[in-house]
Amino acid sequence: MSTNKGGKIRSLPGELLAVSMDMHCVVLTGKNHHRIAENIDAMDDKVRENYIKGVRSYIKQLKNYANKFKDEEFKMFINELGKFTEKYIEDTLYYEEQDDNNRMEAQMYWEESEARITQRSNELDKALIALNKKDPGATGSLQINF
Repeated sequence: MSTNKGGKIRSLPGELLAVSMDMHCVVLTGKNHHRIAENIDAMDDKVRENYIKGVRSYIKQLKNYANKFKDEEFKMFINELGKFTEKYIEDTLYYEEQDDNNRMEAQMYWEESEARITQRSNELDKALIALNKKDPGATGSLQINF
């Protein structure tokens, strides 16, 4: 008969409980990391919003100065900087949207996985309880060898 690290005889219900607990731990750890990622993303979103608002404001001011001083070279430079900045903002927002969508899909996956594992664990628990009731030796352990 096989024993666990503590020297106790291993049983099918005990092993199934250990697997179930391990799987729930994996799911909860993943969900926790996901929750932290969402908090970081929310903070990152605020920083990005402030950056975009600020850089657009500064470019607008620079364009006004270029017009005021009638400096065509400076005006052309500011226009190019504005185009470059808007392209950067567009790309950044696109990838941020993709990241948000991916995180939402991951959240659904974690929730579905947790529900599925819980349901399967409950079904196995019920089956084992019924099987233990029929155990002719009345040991209730359904001992197994690995």
